Amino acid sequence: MNMNKTIASIVITSILLSLPAIADTNNDSNVEEIISITDVLRSHTEGEPASFSVRDSIWSPDGSKLLVRYTSSPSQSEQVDDLYVMNADGSELNKIASSKPIKSEGACISSPMWSPTGDKIAFHLSQPRGALLAVVNPDGTGLNAIGTGLSDMESILSSVPDFGWQQRLSWSPDGAKMAVEWENDKRTYIYVADADGSNPAKLYPDAPNSNPVWSHDSKKIAFGTKSGLMSANVDGTGLTYLLNRTDGTKHGIRSWSPDDRKLLYSASTKEVDEEEEFGIFVVNADGTKRTEIMTGAYFENPRWSPDGRKMLFALGVGEDHELYTVDADGRNLILLSKGHISEASWSPDGSKIAFMKDHSLYIMNPDGTGKMMLSAVWSYAWNPSGDKIAFSSFVDPKTGKEVDFNTAYQNLDSYEASIFMSDSDGTERAQLMRGGYNAIESWSPDGSRLLVKSFDEKMRPDDTVIIKLSNTVPISINPTPKPLENASTIPSAEETPEETDTPVTETAVPATDTVKIPGFTAILSVIGLIVLALYLSNHKRGV
Repeated sequence: MNMNKTIASIVITSILLSLPAIADTNNDSNVEEIISITDVLRSHTEGEPASFSVRDSIWSPDGSKLLVRYTSSPSQSEQVDDLYVMNADGSELNKIASSKPIKSEGACISSPMWSPTGDKIAFHLSQPRGALLAVVNPDGTGLNAIGTGLSDMESILSSVPDFGWQQRLSWSPDGAKMAVEWENDKRTYIYVADADGSNPAKLYPDAPNSNPVWSHDSKKIAFGTKSGLMSANVDGTGLTYLLNRTDGTKHGIRSWSPDDRKLLYSASTKEVDEEEEFGIFVVNADGTKRTEIMTGAYFENPRWSPDGRKMLFALGVGEDHELYTVDADGRNLILLSKGHISEASWSPDGSKIAFMKDHSLYIMNPDGTGKMMLSAVWSYAWNPSGDKIAFSSFVDPKTGKEVDFNTAYQNLDSYEASIFMSDSDGTERAQLMRGGYNAIESWSPDGSRLLVKSFDEKMRPDDTVIIKLSNTVPISINPTPKPLENASTIPSAEETPEETDTPVTETAVPATDTVKIPGFTAILSVIGLIVLALYLSNHKRGV
């Protein structure tokens, strides 16, 4: 009899311990408010357009405001792009620019972006015969088309074809300058201008598809030219060759290291079976010591770790990928995973790596250990602190259980894509949004809100909503990014390999195939059921 009481006590304890995990899976207490941006904008739209949609929603650097591009069609033959700025809570909506023509030809507004300091907004205006870049204050004042002297939308729209083609605007990290690619009279220049678009000055000629990239300290710009890859000071001095044309027929700057001592770039190396093979390279900022990291058919989005000590990249192998990390000097190449891999990323604190494989979200340590599958997902995003991750997962609304992507996609009418959030180790999972088909857009920089794009049953964009999270301590935001002072990608003399054009040979360490399943409380639930079965069996024999 005492044995039965003991077993019953264990059963009850086990079940009680399992309850938090069950509650967290469908917990809406993490959500304070959900705001539809489409509903906010619809109330300010003149008349009833034939169609409308929210195309872009971009957080200001401090997360207090949203820049929204809203497209409407007043008639079957007319399309208008409007730019709005609104508070993060949906209040104080203000139209700052519109492509609606008065007497001029209309235009398409695209690529709206905040300056790093949040006091300027830039956007692209394009017509069939030309394109301009314009800058405006967040309150709609101070409109200026770069290098034209035009300061009102009607004049700008009327004059777009007269100034050639402007594109690829990039802000300096301190927000004081911008770099612009400008093609006119059959020649392409890189220009550097002040943040308000004034005082444009030529930096370098013959630079089509230059993709200018600023150093973190805002003192240098790296860019592509017809003769290779180069860098220069903001005033055009200190021109440095990083890669000559003879070293690679196709090339592109990817990024500066966080401490601005190195640059990561890709370049074609040779042809294999009539297909180009590319390589990932690292070069010192002064153009010395080029190191080949790896070559292959193609690479997906190689990127530095937050501390600049490692790189993460996916190598294309046939129709699949191989995911790797490697030290900044080319050593310690580690194979993390194989398969249909996409969307690989570092957590903001650099302690974890997330990636999608066959539409499932995985998290692991940078050395390949601790591999864990969170869920079958559609999209995901780290929060700014890196301790939580939000993701969109298909769910059977009848059972509340998550289903794999392929099953859901074959019969979308029977499933929905809901929004979840969990800790970076897969625990404390909460459902933030139910119903419809929803994909993660982005976190606010302070981590207090989440942007989600919704789609209709035909997977057409339908709405964008703001999820305000409760019990969230906003992160302090510094609007002016600074380079990492303690990060170092320069190895010591003992660790420095000889300069070579061949990759550093390392043994790739395959990641283990063992996948951890999150949920300690789920294990307790299983234990509880086993103990319960033993108890019932023992009780039956006693009767």
